[in-house]
Amino acid sequence: MTKVRAPEPRDEWISRSRLVHRLIDARSQRLVVVAAPAGYGKTALATLWRTDPDETRRCAWVTLDAGDNDPPLLWASILRALAQSAAVTGTEAAAHALEDRTAEIGDAFLGEIVNRLAEHGDGVVLVLDDCHRVRDADCVRQLEALITRLPADSQVILLTRTAPPLPLARFRASGDLVELGPDDLRFTAEETGRSVRRIGNAQLCDDVLDVLVERTEGWPAGVQFAARGMRGHRDPAAFVRAFDGSHRYVMDYFCEEVLAPLPDELYRFAVRLSVLDSFCAPLAAAVTHDASAGALIAEMTQANLFVVPLDDTRRWYRYHRLFRDVLHRLLTSDEPPVAPLLHRRASGWHEQHGRIGAAVEHALAAGDPDRAVGAVTAHWATLAFATDAPAPDGDGSTTLERWAASVGPERLAEDPVAALCAAWIAALAGDHALSARRLETARGLGHTGPLPDGAATLESSAAMLESTLGTAGAHGMLASARTAVALERDPATPWYAMARCNLGCAHYLAGAYAEAADPLREAAASSTAFAVTRVRALATHSMVAAEVGWEAQAADLAEAATALADRHWPAGSPHAAPAGTAKGALLMRLGRPAEASELLARVQSSYRRSPLLAGWPVLENLQLLVGALLDLGREQEAQALAAEAADLLASLPADTDRLRVRHARIQRQLSTLTDTTVPLEPLTAREVAVLRLLRSDLSLREVGARLYVSQNTVKTHTRAIYRKLEVGSREEALRRAQEVGLL
Repeated sequence: MTKVRAPEPRDEWISRSRLVHRLIDARSQRLVVVAAPAGYGKTALATLWRTDPDETRRCAWVTLDAGDNDPPLLWASILRALAQSAAVTGTEAAAHALEDRTAEIGDAFLGEIVNRLAEHGDGVVLVLDDCHRVRDADCVRQLEALITRLPADSQVILLTRTAPPLPLARFRASGDLVELGPDDLRFTAEETGRSVRRIGNAQLCDDVLDVLVERTEGWPAGVQFAARGMRGHRDPAAFVRAFDGSHRYVMDYFCEEVLAPLPDELYRFAVRLSVLDSFCAPLAAAVTHDASAGALIAEMTQANLFVVPLDDTRRWYRYHRLFRDVLHRLLTSDEPPVAPLLHRRASGWHEQHGRIGAAVEHALAAGDPDRAVGAVTAHWATLAFATDAPAPDGDGSTTLERWAASVGPERLAEDPVAALCAAWIAALAGDHALSARRLETARGLGHTGPLPDGAATLESSAAMLESTLGTAGAHGMLASARTAVALERDPATPWYAMARCNLGCAHYLAGAYAEAADPLREAAASSTAFAVTRVRALATHSMVAAEVGWEAQAADLAEAATALADRHWPAGSPHAAPAGTAKGALLMRLGRPAEASELLARVQSSYRRSPLLAGWPVLENLQLLVGALLDLGREQEAQALAAEAADLLASLPADTDRLRVRHARIQRQLSTLTDTTVPLEPLTAREVAVLRLLRSDLSLREVGARLYVSQNTVKTHTRAIYRKLEVGSREEALRRAQEVGLL
């Protein structure tokens, strides 16, 4: 009988020795539960275990079906499997009696099975495949009794899509349970690669393999579907990048194996949730208008319906990516008008609960620009600057840039508030020229009264943007900051603190240290300020204190800035950079250049990874780093960074006197050094700056943006670099520069 015959390994299966040996090593436990959704290779794993040479016990195998919810039929199948596969004697008559309904299943019956297993001597393993099909209370109770009384070296392995209704907590506490779940069964990158080679006859490079692992999330069936799909494909990498839930193998499997058995109510609920990247019960109820959302989510998770928990409290969930692809495709094909409605409901719920990034994304997905504009103009600053949004949420900067691109020039040309928000967003993305154009548009249109984001007036917000960027120089920055301070009079808004922080920074940049302290102190003490404002105020106040010789106060302020930054951002965040610069400056004053150089280099690295909101803090950190390197005798590194600093300084307004004085001091120090490492025609400072950026993956246009020059100017410098280094390509130039000590 196929029902009680163990399957044989297939040629397309890969070995899974790490999991097979976990099963072999678990022989002292009475119960093994392998629970995972469809397609996770539960049967394949148990088959590989059964046929492994290191597994010496006999195995009885039963593949269960819905008919086994009848106790006599269930136990008849188990007894036949024990007789046929495991050589357990004396069970055939009992099996016939069960089928004839003449046997009673009680303690004596189960005790006789236990005795037969004990007589076998070498141990017997009973594998019940598709165990999720059996939910009859009597069947479950009898299985529990058998497992509890199993003799030593005998074991039951349950292969199931859902957690079995057994007292797993009791088995777990007694040490009688081993559990394997989806996280254990999913393919590693190495296993994915082996499966692709075996089934698809394709060899993927590491990057493409990573894409496939990410798309399938290691789901073995998904990997195998992809591998079959790429058989004979001319470009396996292109196939992988296009592979998603719309592939026919994936669609057919999910529809037939996972979705078809679902009750109509659960199916409809699951499909409609596909508009959400992540969901919880209240959000699901708001989107689907189903009051039983919490119970339905619990049912989905209990059924292992490709639902992934996102937190330890099991409040937030998401779908497996391919499963969500399939569900969303079904939604848009079966109910096209419904998806935008669901997105609008999701947008409203997210905005109501302060999850602004998700609110904007759903408004955009709903094709509702008015809702998106309203959410962004009211909450863009929270997205850009705040850090304590409820998880999980989208990336704020990406959301804002996508919003600005989606609004379109026509809307920005007629909506001053939207144009002003777009100006801030462009500045945050490092495009200062675009920011200036949008700011000019906003001012030209004009706006009366406070803004939706809480700023007092359009002019106040515009002045804050200008004083944050500092593109008009120290004096222009000071004038804009004074305007913002005069207009922002409500300490309950975050803009009050930002205006005063900018005023203090402008005084510091101009060298007016006495005037800088009070506004910086007030900004740092504000309970309503954005964290980024408080960190910048504390860090700049530390620099001010250091400049006037108050080193103890400078140290306290730098530590406070660092502690605040650590509470809000991960290491390497550009928001935390001012704290690092302040601490690095303090270390320099304390005569600890080695520590200072390490810290300042990390700060510089964080600036390079992110768009620059303002150039002068970057330049200040760079100059401090050059000074630390010179103190350490690392002249070549210092010279290369000084060239980068010179280029950045040239892009800033002429009245940044304090930074220019420091740069002149660095140049005098460098001029006393004799560099004999470059026997070629020397590169100019700007050419060295271009050369350093050529090491990255930036395009020439992006290099120009970093250096505030045009793409054509970068091309001119690049040609000069190639000529002077006597090379013909970017790769050769970098290699040659490394050889002669320029990099």
